[in-house]
Amino acid sequence: MAILLEDPRATGAPGIPPRWTRSAKDAVVTAYSSVSRVWVTASSGVLNEIYFPTIDQPQVRDLQYLITDGETFFHEERRNLHAITEYLGEHGLGIRITNSDPGGRYRIVKEVIADPHQPVVLVHTRIEGDPAFLRTLHLYVLLAPHLGVGGWGNTGNVARIEGHDYLTAHKDGAWLSLAATLPFVQLSCGYVGATDGWQDLATNFKLDYRFASAHDGNIALTGEIDISKRTEFTLGLSFGRTLHRAVTSLAQSLALPFGEHRDRFLEQWGRACRHFHQLEQFASDGGTLYRRSRELLLAHEDKTYAGAIIASLSIPWGEAKGDEDLGGYHLVWTRDMVNSATGLLAAGDATTPERALIYLACSQQSDGGFPQNFWIDGEPYWRGIQLDEVAFPIILAWRLHKAGALKGFAVYPMVLHAARYLMVNGPVTPQERWEENAGYSPSTLASNITALVCAACLAREHGDLASARYLEEYADFLESHVETWTVTNHGTLVPGIRRHYIRINPIDPSEHEADEDPDKRFVMIHNRPPGTRAAFPAAEIVDAGFLELVRYGIRKAGDALMEDSLRVIDAALKHDYPAGPCWKRYTHDGYGQRDDGGPFLGWGRGRPWPLLTGERAHYELAAGRDPRPYIRAIEHFANPTRLLPEQLWDQPDLPQQLLYYGCQTGSAMPLMWAHAEYVKLLRSTTDGRVFDLIDEVAQRYQRGGRGAPIEIWKTNRRVRSVAAGTRLRIQATEAFALHWTKDEWQTAQDTASTSTPLGLHYVDIAVGEADLAPIRFTFHWREGDRWEGRDYVVEVSGGKGC
Repeated sequence: MAILLEDPRATGAPGIPPRWTRSAKDAVVTAYSSVSRVWVTASSGVLNEIYFPTIDQPQVRDLQYLITDGETFFHEERRNLHAITEYLGEHGLGIRITNSDPGGRYRIVKEVIADPHQPVVLVHTRIEGDPAFLRTLHLYVLLAPHLGVGGWGNTGNVARIEGHDYLTAHKDGAWLSLAATLPFVQLSCGYVGATDGWQDLATNFKLDYRFASAHDGNIALTGEIDISKRTEFTLGLSFGRTLHRAVTSLAQSLALPFGEHRDRFLEQWGRACRHFHQLEQFASDGGTLYRRSRELLLAHEDKTYAGAIIASLSIPWGEAKGDEDLGGYHLVWTRDMVNSATGLLAAGDATTPERALIYLACSQQSDGGFPQNFWIDGEPYWRGIQLDEVAFPIILAWRLHKAGALKGFAVYPMVLHAARYLMVNGPVTPQERWEENAGYSPSTLASNITALVCAACLAREHGDLASARYLEEYADFLESHVETWTVTNHGTLVPGIRRHYIRINPIDPSEHEADEDPDKRFVMIHNRPPGTRAAFPAAEIVDAGFLELVRYGIRKAGDALMEDSLRVIDAALKHDYPAGPCWKRYTHDGYGQRDDGGPFLGWGRGRPWPLLTGERAHYELAAGRDPRPYIRAIEHFANPTRLLPEQLWDQPDLPQQLLYYGCQTGSAMPLMWAHAEYVKLLRSTTDGRVFDLIDEVAQRYQRGGRGAPIEIWKTNRRVRSVAAGTRLRIQATEAFALHWTKDEWQTAQDTASTSTPLGLHYVDIAVGEADLAPIRFTFHWREGDRWEGRDYVVEVSGGKGC
């Protein structure tokens, strides 16, 4: 059994406040095998966040080597060496990092994989250089545990087992263990910023501290590896729920030659990639971004909660984030997850998307909705409501059904429950896809309309014609209002273009009787710098979300309103890099790197997003134009290891902040949404049609399939007026009788509500072409035999009279 050494205990407790690392990664490393529950990220030549036992739980801040001759110099890999990162093979997320001394005296070559069968990170290390110089070197490994997704509260110990020394750390039942195939010469556990190995060695090039333990703080573990006789070895870092498990896994993994682990690691990834479609014909980089995108999408699925795909193995601006911010992008966002699953489906993988759909169905909340984002065990993190994230699982379900990929899973109950949520809680979304504002959003409306049509198709196939008709009519209601709700008639951004789509018509969900005219509204932008203007006319805040109307088939590409709106976003949001165009999210956006290179901490400046180049390319394809220049641009936006960033730097280089024109910022990287968009773009270009297009949606809204005009009144959207010749539907979530008149109570009618299998109840009132008087009504609720206690009124507009 392992014996934990306690004395001497480190001084300097509890250490400086902990932080994570910069989000822009060079690589993600994981085994394809589901039993190897460990994920590694790397950047600047070192390993940083390492996740275990699930993909949403980072347990390590970073792991790197420190080098000194003990007399004249001290190097750390991240700051002092030149790094090159490359893959071990054509397939598989194993990497080789070569870190070179700027003076040319030595280099460290590391091959990094995960043990294919255990939660162990393996770093095969070779130090190269003049043998005489190498004999002067001392090599130390420095590890910063952040167990339990946090830097505070960690405890480190030197452990001994039958003459073998290990470095260990633990917190709240999580353990890690560090050792190598060469022995440690010296070991120490210290507090970061005070008595850690970096501070010690940087002072006098020697490890003077020899602390056996450091308790309950922000700690770092340091060990000198004996390279006096050999300069090639394997370093291992293992994890477990007990010390015994962590140490045993590590010993077993290090007992096998690294080459055997590497061969099995690459063989597993090779088998996983054989079934994908060959979509490289329209790629300009030989298909490397496509191949890595597929693997990255697979790698972002958890291995305990099958189907749970996170947004990114990164913590945006992590260097400024501590224990007070547990999130990052290593959470499930339904929007990102469905895009990832659809990207894999486009590449030829139907199995992973089916797992994703089943996982989502099991994560659905009791009211039919989905949280804004959540840990992979289903626990919500942020609790906002975004109606597109309720719509996307429905669309995925229909897509998989059409592809014959659902097999034995009964998806219909989830679909109906989610569709009901949309009809009860919409059409105003509390947050749109940029997660910042409530109101009517073109992109959210596009997803909702599409989802309701998909749900109707499933209902019809299940013989539920009443639900199918009701779902289609609600979708028609939304579709008929898209332009009324989200198009300005008083645009000022481009001379001569007065009418164009806007980002959002900012209506609060609590405004039940809102004036829905977007030209009377101001958008409050929540990420602006302190002291600067934050409220702008809705007509001035534009984004490219309206392109989703074309993506799904609700609107045709090339019509005048679409093309004018494109001219507006090109003038307001487009940035032309040498590689090609890229677009910012929306006008006056503050979510991004600050102009001085500082991190986004509540405010900054929005930067261009490569995924938006993909969205534009899909529109160009739909319009009959060539998407290939955009494909090439996205490929150039990827870094050398083919990771796509969330945002690009669009200012002159700031080398001290690692910011270079046209390259990644400190936001998320890799972003799976961007990789999925690129994969779908290759599939769309190969097929000659947008992969996300839903035929049934296009048939209904582009080819004359929509129903008669309908307006819907419900308690959270008390419409003020209805056009003559339109059917007015009064909708509620419980049974009622409607007491109503359309002749100022000269006569009155009592109409019992019709119930639907969706648990909704309604009364339809036909508004004649000649009607002029308003419709007045109140409710008698069957449950409790109670009256509403107030009258409501809906004016009639456009009536011709007698």
